[in-house]
Amino acid sequence: MMTQSLVHSPLEKPVSELIRTIACLDVTQGNRKMDVVWAIVSENKVQHQQLQGINSVMKWVEEHQPTVFAIDAPCKKNQGKTEREEVRQEHGLGKKRYNCRIAEALLARCNIQRYSTPKNPSQESWISTGFALYDRLTQELSYEIWDTPGQIVIPEDGEKVLLEVYPHASFVVGIGARPKNKATLSGTLERMAYLITDGNKASPSFHGEEWPDEAVLKGILDRFETLSWQSIRTQGVGLPSLPSHDLLDALAGLLT
Repeated sequence: MMTQSLVHSPLEKPVSELIRTIACLDVTQGNRKMDVVWAIVSENKVQHQQLQGINSVMKWVEEHQPTVFAIDAPCKKNQGKTEREEVRQEHGLGKKRYNCRIAEALLARCNIQRYSTPKNPSQESWISTGFALYDRLTQELSYEIWDTPGQIVIPEDGEKVLLEVYPHASFVVGIGARPKNKATLSGTLERMAYLITDGNKASPSFHGEEWPDEAVLKGILDRFETLSWQSIRTQGVGLPSLPSHDLLDALAGLLT
């Protein structure tokens, strides 16, 4: 589970020569569409599409062939390791019995809120959807799951890697504090601020219609200057449209 990892090569080649396209998928369950975002590394122009179901995701991957494909869903099952005393001692987890994977317990120890992968997830859950995607991508499209702690290494040209990401942890690490609830305006703006500032540090910087725009903040401030209780009552607030929290999670995974 990665939060702020580097993608690099031991061959000392530029990243853009080894990794043409990076992508991130925000996994959902039920009938909700899944947000996928991607960018060609040499340009970092972000594109976005919504996909309905696993088959649509597989078709999209076959078409775009991302070298590094980040997925916001567990890539490994809960094998009950954190219930073993020697494992908890090895990782400094104390006496508390965590019903989750080791990575998730380590996040909890860092006071980062996280999901817990159950031993037997429901077939309809987003976690099971993620497992099905990892299985098909490895078996049908020759992707390899990167599950080694530390930096991600692309050893040879053309090798395709699956990477589990946890956008909430990326937001906490990137912002330096736990952001507000992602369903609120404050939480949305805090997440956008992380994406905009850290996205500008990339070379070239992340951009595109789906990447948060600095001008959004000016639009919000201008709108607030014209608001009154009467105008809100008769016309609504009318703020500029903002990305959904699913899209923001996908963008955070792409930046990671």
